[in-house]
Amino acid sequence: MAGAHTWICESSALHGSEQRFEDGWSAGVRDVASYLLRIADTTATAQRGRAASSTFDGQ
Repeated sequence: MAGAHTWICESSALHGSEQRFEDGWSAGVRDVASYLLRIADTTATAQRGRAASSTFDGQ
């Protein structure tokens, strides 16, 4: 997930693109990066919850 997030954040619009395209590209990159972070946060929270419940269950 972290690799995908880095790749998305470091990508850029094609060289020589119109400003509107670059603006749209940047907005899309921000949206995808935010979505990937939400997935990572949700997954991390779920994993911590499982780890904690395993500790209390004696597993």
